[in-house]
Amino acid sequence: MRVLTDKELLSLRSLLALRKRKHGISHLRVAIYARKSAEDDKQTSIPTQISLCEKFVSDYSDLLQVKYKFSEDDASGMQSYNRPEYLKMM
Repeated sequence: MRVLTDKELLSLRSLLALRKRKHGISHLRVAIYARKSAEDDKQTSIPTQISLCEKFVSDYSDLLQVKYKFSEDDASGMQSYNRPEYLKMM
C-alpha cells in the first residue's frame, strides 16, 4: 500500500481547507470500490481490497472518511456499463 507524497498530502489538505470554508465540510468523503474479475484467479480478494483501502483512509483519518463501499465479484474491467456497483459509485 502506498503513502501519499508530501505534494499529494498538501494538495489534499488545501482541498479540504477550501471545502471547509465554502461548505463547512470537516472530512473528505471517500468511496471504496473493490472488484474481482472471473478471469484472474490470482487477484486479491474483495474483503482484502476493502480492508487495505480502509487502512489507507485510517492513516489519514484527520482528512478522510469512508462514506460508501461498493464491490463486484466476477466483474470484467473492460467496460463500465455492465458493472452496476461501479455505475452507482460514479
